[in-house]
Amino acid sequence: MDLKVWILSGVIGAGSVLLWWIIRKAIDGVYARLDRMIEQNEETGKMLVEHGNELKSLDRRINVNENRLNDHAKRIRQLEINKQ
Repeated sequence: MDLKVWILSGVIGAGSVLLWWIIRKAIDGVYARLDRMIEQNEETGKMLVEHGNELKSLDRRINVNENRLNDHAKRIRQLEINKQ
């Protein structure tokens, strides 16, 4: 009986260690995936900031060009009024 108990204890102990190892690997895998997701989110955030800055720059250029067009339109209207 002692031999059976000793073998059963060893099997249960080995199974426990194996289960602990499997759970640990699963947890490590989840941490690795979360780390990759965080890195991707940081990169995406940086890209969004860069694109936002580019859009602001384009918006400023568009406003400058609109102002120039409005100035030219005013000048043309003034020239037309002066011709009459």
